[in-house]
Amino acid sequence: MRGSLDVESTDGVIKRFSPGDLFMADDRQGQGHRTRVVANHSLLMFLNVAEDFDVERRAVT
Repeated sequence: MRGSLDVESTDGVIKRFSPGDLFMADDRQGQGHRTRVVANHSLLMFLNVAEDFDVERRAVT
């Protein structure tokens, strides 16, 4: 992955993501999220996971 982008949630919170960061948008209701490229061209990967995907079980500690 490359580049950096800001993700803004519907409540106005903006978080910046860079290569190696993970963003899981698990809310499927509401108006969605806004993304904006802030550094270089971005290359992203989107994964669609099962409804019953257990993030806690797969977390690396």
